[in-house]
Amino acid sequence: MASNFILRFMRENGALHIVIKGDFDGTSAHMLVNALKQNCDGFKQITVDTDGLKYIHPFGQTLLNGNLFHFKRKSAEIVFTGKHKQILER
Repeated sequence: MASNFILRFMRENGALHIVIKGDFDGTSAHMLVNALKQNCDGFKQITVDTDGLKYIHPFGQTLLNGNLFHFKRKSAEIVFTGKHKQILER
């Protein structure tokens, strides 16, 4: 994991907000996927704020994108926001 990667969770009005900061590498992607898996039940929407990311390693992006299909069958909608949303939601 990138030494500066941080996940922060905020719960509000039936939604979960995850703020990610630092460098996004393969281990960071696994951390985010595991956090989504563990927290997607019981929420209508999960928002992932990407504004705090400094660098997105291609391997981290590939790992995340390869695992997002698992969440299409869940009841929670995952929405990426922030300046890096297009990169991570591909």
